[in-house]
Amino acid sequence: MAKVVQKRREPLELGLSGLAGAMEGATESEQININRRLQERDLARQEAALSEQVRSNDMQSSIAVRQLEILQSEGKLNRDQEARLQELMESGRTSRHESGLAQSEVESARRAKTQERGQDIQERTAKMQDATSRYGIGTRARTAERGQTLGYQADIYRTDTGRQTALDQIEANVSVAEMQDRTTRYRSNLQDTQFNTNLSFQREALMDNRRRVDDINYVLDSFEGDWTSLSQVQRSQAAEQLAVRRVGPQRWAGSGGAQPASDQEKMEATEQAARDLANRDRIQETVFQQEINVAQALAASRDGDTRGMNISMNRQPISPDSLFSIPDDGGPSTLNYDSIEERYGVGGVSIVTGIEDMLEQQISELAGTGVGPVGHNRDVQMATLNNNVSSVLLQWDIPEQNKEDLMAWVESNFVVAMEAADMAAQEAALEAAAGE
Repeated sequence: MAKVVQKRREPLELGLSGLAGAMEGATESEQININRRLQERDLARQEAALSEQVRSNDMQSSIAVRQLEILQSEGKLNRDQEARLQELMESGRTSRHESGLAQSEVESARRAKTQERGQDIQERTAKMQDATSRYGIGTRARTAERGQTLGYQADIYRTDTGRQTALDQIEANVSVAEMQDRTTRYRSNLQDTQFNTNLSFQREALMDNRRRVDDINYVLDSFEGDWTSLSQVQRSQAAEQLAVRRVGPQRWAGSGGAQPASDQEKMEATEQAARDLANRDRIQETVFQQEINVAQALAASRDGDTRGMNISMNRQPISPDSLFSIPDDGGPSTLNYDSIEERYGVGGVSIVTGIEDMLEQQISELAGTGVGPVGHNRDVQMATLNNNVSSVLLQWDIPEQNKEDLMAWVESNFVVAMEAADMAAQEAALEAAAGE
């Protein structure tokens, strides 16, 4: 294809002097174009020669006539010169006439060539239109055939697609139905689990408080009076007696092979026993309320309604000043059991006691190990402690603010205890090194 284009362009890129030589080896259409351009060149040359000749003749005649006219005006023109003037004027008219005829011939020849070229263009245009028409007819026929084929294929595709879409929709509906059924069963099981967990917690708290009330009543009955009627000595005796029942006689006395209770444990148990003896009526009211809650939960369970059976507690948060007891000497703060029990009941006290036990246990596990403040083991212990405390707090329906305060208190005590343990370990290491 590139060779054909180059061959067709070659005559056009030659000058007029090389057109005649380009005829050799040219196609028919190219030969026609070359002949036309040669004829146009000849006509242009003839026209230019005629124009030049007319211009030259006119100039010479004009000069001679002008000279003779000047002589004539001066009266110096003789007979021969006058004859010459007439001859020149007649010659000029004849020359112009002949030039006009020659120019007319050239223009006639140009018009003939133009008409011939126009006919040639019309013929080629007609051929091109005919070829275009034939191509258009063929193209429309092929397009129609292709359209029918595509339409048939589209119908098949739409049929297959519609059938597949219907199947996909059926599968999607089945999947959605199965998912909804699983979700419903999961929610039902989760609801039942939450209900059973809450109910179990309430019943356990109720049993603990009943035992507390029974122990309190047993001790006060032995003194044949209530707390307000006892003397200070009797109150001390009653508190110690109740503490012994709770800790266990053998642990209190350190006999029978049981691990003896420490003085700190005895003191804390005695203080808690004194608070319980003083608050017997309020603890008894808490037991009555818990019995009502458990009875309502069991009734709801029999009716199949397990919604909203969370532990019933006051939702107002306790201020940090009431939640913790801060010693006057600036020592570490402790949990204020009285405020917690007053606001959240005995169940709240048992939960924070469990949190305290977790804290003490993990502190004792790391105490004296020399783990640094940012040690990996300490970080793991802190994360474990946070997870354990969080899981316990989930069972306690209290405001988030108190949960956050408790978490911050646990972390603070953990860090302080670890720093103290590290310092003690470092001092022990220094003393050992000095002794050596």
